Amino acid sequence: MPMNTLAAVGLTIAIALTGTVPTSAQMKSSTFNILMLTDLSSVYSETSGPGDVEFAKMAVEDFGGKVNGVPIKVIVVDNKLDPALSVNKAREIIDSQGVNLITDVSSSAAAIAVAKLANERHILTTFVSPGTMALSNEACGKYTWHYGYDTSAMSVPVKQMTKEGTKKWYFIAADFAFGKSLLDSFSKAVKQ
Repeated sequence: MPMNTLAAVGLTIAIALTGTVPTSAQMKSSTFNILMLTDLSSVYSETSGPGDVEFAKMAVEDFGGKVNGVPIKVIVVDNKLDPALSVNKAREIIDSQGVNLITDVSSSAAAIAVAKLANERHILTTFVSPGTMALSNEACGKYTWHYGYDTSAMSVPVKQMTKEGTKKWYFIAADFAFGKSLLDSFSKAVKQ
């Protein structure tokens, strides 16, 4: 998933350069702050976390370290996959330092919670790590962008296998936002 992070941060910076985010005169701080809410210490730290942070820093470097003439700063928070911690840390950093972009947000449940805050605070947010369909549906907003895989895309092979004759399916899913979304998408694919 790190290449997704690089692409998402790069595309988001490109969007920022087109003027869809505040100019330096409109910004709260003297830096363009990118908040990365990522998993540095839990189960997804190997697929997001430190690798995503490094790729984000590389993307910033590729853009010359500035947006609209303002230095870019990457603020990294270990969200520990906790929705409450993610929202509270995001709110704290938004209020104390100002945030122009939120990205990564490891864990679907955390991403759903952060999406609400991002839309309330009008902060462009790129979700790279979570896979729940809720980010493209009910939790979607005009300030959020879900980049990467989702459970609907993951269910396409199940749908094809059902069409080709597989009749019995048994699903075991984790009891959290991503697992529930995956089970829902796979179940719908089998019924189609």
